[in-house]
Amino acid sequence: MARRIDLRVDRVQHLLDAGADVNGRATLGVTPLMLATEMAQTDMVQFLLDKGALPNMRDFKHGATALMAAAKSGNIEIVKTLLDRGAEVNGKSRRGRTPLFYAAAQNHVEIVKLLLNNGAIAAARDKTGWTALRIAAKFDYPDVVRLLREAGTTQ
Repeated sequence: MARRIDLRVDRVQHLLDAGADVNGRATLGVTPLMLATEMAQTDMVQFLLDKGALPNMRDFKHGATALMAAAKSGNIEIVKTLLDRGAEVNGKSRRGRTPLFYAAAQNHVEIVKLLLNNGAIAAARDKTGWTALRIAAKFDYPDVVRLLREAGTTQ
């Protein structure tokens, strides 16, 4: 049985008051902000950012950021919050993938739009030469394909 993680603001505040590092890392370099993002805890994401969490920290395994996790999970409110707080819209993982790749691969049309409207490079390529358009086409996501083509991507 998976252990439940309690992300209550009052408990996290208590840990911070006791000296915990808001950007401290757990196994594989995951930060509290990344964890809150993956768990779709919008209030906790805002709280951690207000307390100084850095939105562009990367985990050790994949080089992924909180914005990549939010784009993948489809939580548009967290994506907006992270972008508003300085998350790198074109930051790349170890595989060279941007948040746009993660949103496109999950058919998150509104997040693809949001990322493009915030400067995501539609034609960015990962380390294997793939683009978000190629990923969306592979999975047959016509709305994402259309958006990426409208943004100027041809491959």
